[in-house]
Amino acid sequence: MATTWKKKLEPFAQAWAKMEESISAGLDAKSDKELKSLIKATQRPTSTNCWYAIYHVAEIVNEEAQRHLYQRRKK
Repeated sequence: MATTWKKKLEPFAQAWAKMEESISAGLDAKSDKELKSLIKATQRPTSTNCWYAIYHVAEIVNEEAQRHLYQRRKK
């Protein structure tokens, strides 16, 4: 039986997983050059120079883009 805190957080975890899936699908279509450019772009946002959502998603996009490049190199 799931604990109360898990039940409370589950809907948000599901939303997070869907967001990551969407980001990953968007990155699949990008070339290596586009991924590298995107990784550079994710280093630009700060908490004071952009919309808060861009600032927070930059880290997620950076990690996913780097993972995509790594997986492609392994093949």
